[in-house]
Amino acid sequence: MLVLVRHGETVGNRDMIWSGSSETPLTEQGVQQAIEVGRELTDITFDRVYSSPLSRALETCNYILAARPIYVGKPIHIRNEFIERSYGVLEGRDYKTTMAEFPRRKWLEWERDYLIAPPGGESLSQVEERMSGILKAEVFPLMRAGKAVLIVAHTNVIKTIIGLCKGLDEDETCQLTIEHAIPYVINQIAIDSLS
Repeated sequence: MLVLVRHGETVGNRDMIWSGSSETPLTEQGVQQAIEVGRELTDITFDRVYSSPLSRALETCNYILAARPIYVGKPIHIRNEFIERSYGVLEGRDYKTTMAEFPRRKWLEWERDYLIAPPGGESLSQVEERMSGILKAEVFPLMRAGKAVLIVAHTNVIKTIIGLCKGLDEDETCQLTIEHAIPYVINQIAIDSLS
């Protein structure tokens, strides 16, 4: 079993800023979301826990694990592979300014095309490539062995993992909506996932 959780709401999310691989703290609502998803997942005993190194994901992960005394002192595997996609020149800028500066077609392309990256940033395809090693070597074998794995990460990381696990095509993956602090549970991997 694989449980994917996006971090709680951040200041960047609230203020409609392209945060990407930059730091932005959880809001009070984001903290509450993280606490609530921790309570929701108390029935699952995780064999391995991963987190993005960005503070919003790591803090959410800590809130999830705080609901389980059994995890006190156990490691969280903090992996750069699960960091949010870089939005390059867009990072730190608000959506409204970006939409005024670039044609609608262009920023929609950056946001919704699997292969196209914003200038200086990453595409979803590059996110997949960055994660493929750890998924193939660690996460998928644990799932196949019947272990429960938790990954706390970000929108585009979770989209990409869901797309791979479910065998979705690029357009289907791009259209996924990933909510804050909602568990996405995957019990089976598409046969050809990163084979």
